[in-house]
Amino acid sequence: MQDDDVDQGPARPDGWSAPGLTVAPGPHPGTPKSIMDSSPIEYRGLKLKVLAGQLPADLRGHIFVSGPRVHTGTPVLSSNGITYRIDLDEAGVSITSAATRTASWYVHRAVNQLKYLKRPLVDHRVHQFRTDGLGQMSLTLGAQELPNTAPVFIPVSGRMIVTTDAGRPWQIDPYSLRPITPIGYRSEYKPALPAPWMLPLLQTTAHATVDAHSGDLYCSNHSPKTLLTRPFTHLCRWRERDPRVRHWRLIDPKTQGDVAMQTLHQLAITREHVVMLDSDFPVNLIEAIAALFHPWVPLPPLLVERLVARQTSAVATVWVVKKSDLVDSEASLNPEDPPRIYAQRFTLGPGGLHIAVDEDDSEGKIKLVMTHTPSEDLTHVLREGERLVNGDRVPAWADGMLTPVPIIRGMMGVHELELGNNAVRSRFYADDRFTWGIAVYTHPGFRQGEITRTKNIWLNAGGFTADQLPVSFYNLYKDRAGPLESLPIEQGIPASVFRFNTETGAFDGHNVPAGWYCFAPTYVRSARPEVDREDGYVVVMNLSDPSTQLPEGSSGDELWVYLAQDMARGPICRLGHPELKFGMTLHSMWTPRLPPAPLNNQVNIKEDLNINTIKEQYNRFFGGECTPLWRLLTAPLRAVVNYAMDFEDLETMLIEQVYPYFDTPGLSRASTISAEESTAGIPGPGWVPSPTR
Repeated sequence: MQDDDVDQGPARPDGWSAPGLTVAPGPHPGTPKSIMDSSPIEYRGLKLKVLAGQLPADLRGHIFVSGPRVHTGTPVLSSNGITYRIDLDEAGVSITSAATRTASWYVHRAVNQLKYLKRPLVDHRVHQFRTDGLGQMSLTLGAQELPNTAPVFIPVSGRMIVTTDAGRPWQIDPYSLRPITPIGYRSEYKPALPAPWMLPLLQTTAHATVDAHSGDLYCSNHSPKTLLTRPFTHLCRWRERDPRVRHWRLIDPKTQGDVAMQTLHQLAITREHVVMLDSDFPVNLIEAIAALFHPWVPLPPLLVERLVARQTSAVATVWVVKKSDLVDSEASLNPEDPPRIYAQRFTLGPGGLHIAVDEDDSEGKIKLVMTHTPSEDLTHVLREGERLVNGDRVPAWADGMLTPVPIIRGMMGVHELELGNNAVRSRFYADDRFTWGIAVYTHPGFRQGEITRTKNIWLNAGGFTADQLPVSFYNLYKDRAGPLESLPIEQGIPASVFRFNTETGAFDGHNVPAGWYCFAPTYVRSARPEVDREDGYVVVMNLSDPSTQLPEGSSGDELWVYLAQDMARGPICRLGHPELKFGMTLHSMWTPRLPPAPLNNQVNIKEDLNINTIKEQYNRFFGGECTPLWRLLTAPLRAVVNYAMDFEDLETMLIEQVYPYFDTPGLSRASTISAEESTAGIPGPGWVPSPTR
């Protein structure tokens, strides 16, 4: 036999022969302090250096990462958003970042820092924004939108958006990363609280998703049951060809009442259905309201949290809706009273945060993979001085950090939903090395929540570390967890990145050294077309604190490159820069090329925040549209409101501090990227990323 005739096997990515790297532990075990330290500087093409290993030649494209701009003292998920873009090209690896400054961000700055709305006899603190575990809110103005969770790409238009659980999705420019427009006007959503605020508190899904065939964007608008409100859950759809937010009110066929969820944190779609997860992420509006009155009723946040804290649901629930039931009508444009449709309910075992589905539901079945994390409750934050299960106290630097440490080992669930008879077939898989504190996942597709034509998904997990687990949190869940002595408090379990085979249930992963923590795993396909779509790379953000054990040029915040089909090998390349500081990040995605930002279908911010409409909202709320007698009786109240709100100064603030940043179609004036940079290398208008390339 000739050598040329020997079967060489499948084509492998260029980095396949690279050895795994040995990484020294961090300077101290447990959580690194850098997790709460995002850079105050925005990077503009910061060139990263190869610290160890070799950068594979076929590692190409662009990674987008969303996260909070974290700093000590502010709850992580209530922090302003920031977006990173990691560029992988023949010149190497560089990183660009920008804060997600929405219109409400500029309102916040104008009131708190520039001191607009100051008036004699009015305590300015009624207007100031304050931070709680839910967001940043003002007693009189409402809630700041915080797009800090996940990037979502709409392939048919090239529109890049970032999302949050507390506000509308916002489109960003993929080059400058600056916000361009929200998806929909504020009047196109139903507020979670019955308040007249110019910035309504809007609860949406942090994982909006896109139909690969139509390009339709699916999201939600919902509110949990509280002492002040009734629950509601709306499935929403936005189309490029019809850029209006349409609503359908979900009804439980068993109770004939509204579907009530803890939080609709994620959506996923098949060809014929929309799947919604009731996530272990309960939003407590009482905590937010208490924060609004804190200057006058200064209850300690930790006390308020303990008074209102409750367990997440012990079981995971998903709701399934037929796309065919989403019929366009005038009523579907009314967020206050949209058409009612039935949602089918399935329970899948212990609770969790994230799901992925196969779009093929042609046989009346849906394949669904879920991260089951029964006690990973992200609504709680660490407070300085709080007692931990290892006997220590929360240090000052950790104040505001999440409590993502589970007190129950998680598992991966592979489920088959049988739509015809409302049955579920489930398989569960766990591994002590990898399934403590499962966080987020990545896959070879371009859409959130997709596992179509994919056997594997890749995930990161936080492991178990006692320096993030308060005694109060353990007490909340101890009936599920069992004795404290059963937890790995002394030895801990290191953080990890791993591959999970959804067909066999096999795990293939790498535990990072003690003192390191990992975020935002991102699957990157090989640039070589002959390489299988699942045989690429996984790029991970890893953090440790500065030490003499780090390579020269490392700040402790690094990018590590793994081989997707051999995660156990460990990283094959480490990249960093002395100035690199990204702190905690959340979700990410990869695209082979950068699309131009579409400039159509924009919200006019001057109309969205029209002073006459705002003034009318406040006066109507305080009796302006009641019977003549009631209007007369409430007239003094409206006079007080009009004086305190100072609508004339509010209009001046909008004209001077908000509108100018959104008066250029397509791009915010806040963008610092040059016109030359923003147009360089843009593909033609017909470009659409191909999921098969």
